[in-house]
Amino acid sequence: MHLWTVFPNLTKIVRKAHVSRKMAHGHDFDHAFAVAQLAQTFWSDSSGQAWVAGICHNADRMIAIDLGKPRGEVPAADVEVLVRSWLDTEPNLSEEEKQIIARAVLNHGRPNEESDDAVTIALKDADRVVNTRLDVIIRSAQFHSEQLVLDPVRLLSGEKVGRYNSRPTVMDALRDCLDWGDFNSPENARFAVRTEKAKWMITEYVAELRAFLEKIVEQRRKEGLVPYPVEFARD
Repeated sequence: MHLWTVFPNLTKIVRKAHVSRKMAHGHDFDHAFAVAQLAQTFWSDSSGQAWVAGICHNADRMIAIDLGKPRGEVPAADVEVLVRSWLDTEPNLSEEEKQIIARAVLNHGRPNEESDDAVTIALKDADRVVNTRLDVIIRSAQFHSEQLVLDPVRLLSGEKVGRYNSRPTVMDALRDCLDWGDFNSPENARFAVRTEKAKWMITEYVAELRAFLEKIVEQRRKEGLVPYPVEFARD
């Protein structure tokens, strides 16, 4: 069953919300749709709650655009109001289902919690898996367009500099994506995927992304750029 035909009003209005705001940098409607499809795969409930949460999960980014603020400064209440306005277009969703969906959207960017329900887990996993596909290479370059591509001096160290979402280079940002697939590490458990299907998919995706990053080092080594002269380190 195609769930966009089950929830036609919501799908149409959410797509329009993306297009009207000219959502780009990897968080367009296609991203929301991909996350919705995977979320439903990770928890195939009869009501489609995981799918609906996925299609709605960019709401915070829309509010950020509307307010001209960073995503982290967006009031949760504003996000919930927007999501509820979309959910109210679908008469088949119960009040309890709307609450579950809204809660998942509000919490999808947060670390894993033992209290996360099935919809929230499916949404978090789906977002992380989609964000490790190879197109994240292009998306990261868009999102971090002001940063250097890489730091040639630190290329081999794997040292993390800065904070998540505030890394100094695009390559550093891509390395963060690898952590989502390291679900056996206590250090990364707060953001690792949890459903079995997500673990299977992200293992493959992370391996492909890691191979890409390793290929960059290999090519630069052939060009005599590894190791790199420390006197040319970034000021």
